[in-house]
This record gives sequence, C-alpha cells and structure tokens, in this order.
Amino acid sequence: MLTGWSRDLVLCSDGSAELAHEQRQQLSNWGVQLRKEKIARLEHQDDKLTGIVFTNNKVLPRRGILLRPRSHQHSHLATKLGCKLGSDDIVQVDETKQTLIPGLYAVGDVSSPYSQIAVAVASGTIAAVSINHTLTEENLVHRLPICTDWGNYSTSWLMRHRLGLRAVLTDLIDGVEIKGDEPMIEALADFSKRNVPHIKGILNLTIPLDETPVWILSQYLLQLGLSAESRRPVENGQRVRYYRLNTDDVVFAQKVLEYRQRQRESKERRRQEEREHQAAHAARMQAMYSINPPSTPPINEDGSNNRGGLDGHENPCDSWWQQVKYYAQLVIQRVEYGVESVKEFLSTLTSDERWGVMLEFDEVEPLKFGQLVADAPDWVEWMG
Repeated sequence: MLTGWSRDLVLCSDGSAELAHEQRQQLSNWGVQLRKEKIARLEHQDDKLTGIVFTNNKVLPRRGILLRPRSHQHSHLATKLGCKLGSDDIVQVDETKQTLIPGLYAVGDVSSPYSQIAVAVASGTIAAVSINHTLTEENLVHRLPICTDWGNYSTSWLMRHRLGLRAVLTDLIDGVEIKGDEPMIEALADFSKRNVPHIKGILNLTIPLDETPVWILSQYLLQLGLSAESRRPVENGQRVRYYRLNTDDVVFAQKVLEYRQRQRESKERRRQEEREHQAAHAARMQAMYSINPPSTPPINEDGSNNRGGLDGHENPCDSWWQQVKYYAQLVIQRVEYGVESVKEFLSTLTSDERWGVMLEFDEVEPLKFGQLVADAPDWVEWMG
C-alpha cells in the first residue's frame, strides 16, 4: 500500500533486523531500502521532521515517518490465570476467543493486534455467541435446575415434594446407598404410577407402569442434573447391586446448595438492615413530630407491593401453595355444577396453578376427582 504513495521508502530497524531471506527479497522487489543502524534522534525544524540521525552521526533526510508501536499488557491478570502470550503481549485465543484455559475468554485489544473499536466489538460478539453455545450444550450436571433446597413455589416443586424426592435426595447426597427395595423408594415408584398424567403434564416425564423403582428414580435424578453409579458386592454367596449418587454430581450439588444458602443469608441480612432503617426512621418521626411515618407496603414475591392497600382481612392466598389450595377448594365446590363450570374457572388460572389445583384436588377428594375425570376424560388438555 505504501508504495502507491511514494517510491522513496526506507525501513529503519533501529538495530539488527531479524528478517528472513524471503522478507529481504520482498523489500528489494518493492524498492524499499533497509537501514539497520541504531537511531540516535530525530531532527526537525519549525515542528516539522527533517531527518533521522543514527548513532554513527549519519543523517537520513525524511519528511515523514510511520511508527509501529508495540503493545504491552498493563495488567498481569492474564499471565496469573495461566494464559499464554504471543508477540506484543497479545493473549493467544482460538477462533471462538477462548484462551488455552477452558472457560476463559479474552476479547478486544488484549487478544488482537488491531486496536480498533469495530474489531473489539466483533471479538466480544464472537465470544458471547461461543459462551452461550457452550452453556446451552453443557451436560445437565452443570445446570442443576433444582435440588434439595426447594426454593421455588411451583407445581414442579409441589410434585417433587409429594413424590418424597426431597427425603430420598437428602439421603443420597449424604452418601446412603440403595438397592431399590427400600420402602421410601417403592413409595416413590407407586406414587409415580398412580399419577402418570400429573407427572407427564407437570414434569414432562413418561412413567411406564412396568418399570422398576430404581429406573423411575433415575429419571427424576436425570431431570435434576444428577446421575447414579452402582457396585455389585457379594453377599451370602450372591451379588447384590447397590446404587449411589455419582461422586462428581454430589460435589457440584453441594457447591450449589452452599451458594444458595449464602444468597439466602445475604438477602435476609439486607431485609434486616432495611427493617432496622425503617424502625430508626419511625423513631425519628415520632420524636420530632409525634406522628407515625407513612408505611410502604412490603414487596411481594411476584414483585408487586399491594398497591391500593389492604382490606384488613386475612388473605387466604398468602403464599403460592396456600393460593393453590384455596383455588382447589373452589374447584371442588364447582364440580356439582358440572364440567363446564370447572373448566371456566380453571381457564382464569395460569398453567402452573391449574396443575397444582388438580394435584391438590386428587389428593384431598379422590372420589370427586374420579367423578370429574369420568365426566371429562380430556381434562389434561385444559392444563396447557
């Protein structure tokens, strides 16, 4: 490109030039002169360049120069993390911008010799796409959608609770081995087979009626990002198979539980600090003006803050589960008015609430639930 601007080009290496024979031949073909002397200073007049002075006092008249600045990392974080640096301290990355350290990405000027905003933005986009793809393709063990610290009040949580899965998982995480004939495991399998439609609709699991308790348990474990391993010791002359949670899964699950516990404790500390702040404010208002300050309605779990105030009566829907139980009672009352009455009421609820209502209905009034199912065999279609 430079040869299109001028035929008088000189490459100054400021000392010994480490150029291959092919590179020297290219310079010669382009008509570029090579000067290997060390540069002493630049000469200028009226703020304009006039020449380059070498340490041997020779002067190369020039009216313009192009410098190749060298890049250096201002932070040693990359090397501390184990990244490998290339020329000019550039962090080495692959085509997805991932370094030699799995899961560690470098973008922008730290991983590119082209110091341009457009290039930096593009590299960030490439890394973001790669990270998203990696996360979505990871094994379920790296997701753990839910574990023994049930914290979400949803129909999925309710179903797993009714299955007795929490108690089973607690034992398994503590290292307990099972054979599959334990009362707790058999009860889980029996409940699963009695509630095949509910489990399919809520957890999206198909439970065959001829499968073993261990197989059924394994499906719930897989959905939680857990897996089992087995051993077959000899007992009384026969081999007996024992199952336990995969060791790596247990370690990861425990880390997740510890993290969630820290999050809960941190949230509780913030709530306590807020309560103390409000109490101090109320005391100041009372001392200064002998009045109580206006109270702000508390933030609900769904993000609302009771705008419009409260009517002073006890709210039967003070939690998700209490709300579902309340709706279930209303549905039970509507059964005597016919299928359409039940269907109309369920249409006002969310899909999660509908499944919760039907599960509670089946639990507390199995005879009436059987009557409804007989009158409306397609009731599962209402749940969507």
